Amino acid sequence: MKYISMMNLDGRIVIPKEICRKFNIEKGNKIEIVTVDDSEQIIFKKINPSCVICGAEKYLIKVKDKFICESCAEKAAKKQD
Repeated sequence: MKYISMMNLDGRIVIPKEICRKFNIEKGNKIEIVTVDDSEQIIFKKINPSCVICGAEKYLIKVKDKFICESCAEKAAKKQD
């Protein structure tokens, strides 16, 4: 698959809808931008949300703009008792 996207005056590049759908990229998702040494390649990688305590990527609960897994949430609740 090949797409061409232009950078706007603010330096933003739009990711085509087809790519967003294929990789489940939604508004607010973080994207890692990697450059390949000695080449003109730029790689965009979706960053999957993970628990801020243990790094788990499953069973997440969103707290403000961070994520915590159910296991860590249960441990934190038990420590407060």
